[in-house]
Amino acid sequence: MDANVGGTRKVLSLSKKLKNINKFVYISTAFSNPDRLVIDEVLYEPSQRLKEIGNYYDNQKEHNKEELKKLLDGMPNAYTISKAISEHIVSTERGNMSVIVVRPSIVTPVIKDPLPGWADTWIAATALFSDMARGLMTIMYGNEHIVGDLVPVDYVCNFTIIAAAQSKPRSDDVPVYNFSTSSVNPITYKRACGLFVKEAKNIGYSSRVPDKILQTESDLVARTVVLLHQYIPSFFKDIGLRVTGRTPRYLQESKRSSLLRELLKPFTTTSWLINSQNTQALIASLDEKDKTMFSCDVSDIDWEKYMPIFCAGVKKYLINGKVK
Repeated sequence: MDANVGGTRKVLSLSKKLKNINKFVYISTAFSNPDRLVIDEVLYEPSQRLKEIGNYYDNQKEHNKEELKKLLDGMPNAYTISKAISEHIVSTERGNMSVIVVRPSIVTPVIKDPLPGWADTWIAATALFSDMARGLMTIMYGNEHIVGDLVPVDYVCNFTIIAAAQSKPRSDDVPVYNFSTSSVNPITYKRACGLFVKEAKNIGYSSRVPDKILQTESDLVARTVVLLHQYIPSFFKDIGLRVTGRTPRYLQESKRSSLLRELLKPFTTTSWLINSQNTQALIASLDEKDKTMFSCDVSDIDWEKYMPIFCAGVKKYLINGKVK
C-alpha cells in the first residue's frame, strides 16, 4: 500500500511541480477491479469498501497491519486494491497534466527484445510454472478452462511508449488501455503450464520435472495431494540430508511452494474477460515502421513458440543454469 498508494501520490505531486512535464503515464494492473469478471477500458467509480480502505490509509498516521488485513478480507491481495486506489488518485489529483492509464495483465519474460526469455524477478506465473517444472508443486488450483492472461514484458514496455506518444493533450477523460490477451489471444493455465513443462524436459530444467500437471477446485483434494506427494517425501528427504550432515531444505521448499499456490488461488481459479478495444485500435493506427520498432500486438503471439522461450529464459536468467 505504501509503495503503490503513497508512492504514486508523491510522484504525481512532484510531476505537477515540474514545468515541462505535461503527461503522466500510470502503470496499473488489469486486475485492479477483481470483483468484475468483465473488465472494460474505463475508470470505475470506487466501491464503498474501496473508499473505506483509501480513507483508512489516508487518515491513519500509523497503519496497523491487522486492521488492513481485516479491511482486505475476501479480496485477492493488497496489490490489486492499491492499484485501484492509485488509479482514482491519478485521475482526480492530476492537475493540468494529461494522464494515461495502462493496465497490463500478468507480465511474463521477454518475447523478442532485447533478449528473448529475459526475466529478473520471481512473480506470479513465472514462479508458478517454475515450481511445477521443478517438481516443487504437484497440483494447482483451478480447472482446464481457466484463462491465464499472460503478456510479455517487452510488449508492455513498447505499448506504454506508444500510449504516451499518441495521447492527446489534457482532456476531462482519462484514456485507459487494458494490455491483455484474454479477449484476443487467450491461453489457459493448463496449456501454458503444459508447454512450459514440456520444454523443461527438453532443456534439462530439473531432475524432478513431472509427467503430469494436476488441477483441482477442491481444498481437500489439494491438501491431500500436497501431504502425500510433497510434505511426506520432503520430510524423509530432509532426514537423509541431516543424517549425512547437510542442511535440510526440501520441506521448506514445499511449504514455500504451497504458500505460492494459495497466494495465486484467486487468479488460477477465475477467468476474467479483459476487453482491450482501445489498445487494439491504438496499435492498428500505427504505421508499419512503428509496428515493427514497437512490437506489441499480442494477437500475434504464438504460444507454442513463446512458452519454450519463457521456460528457457527462466532457467538461464533466474536459475542461472545452462540450457541444453
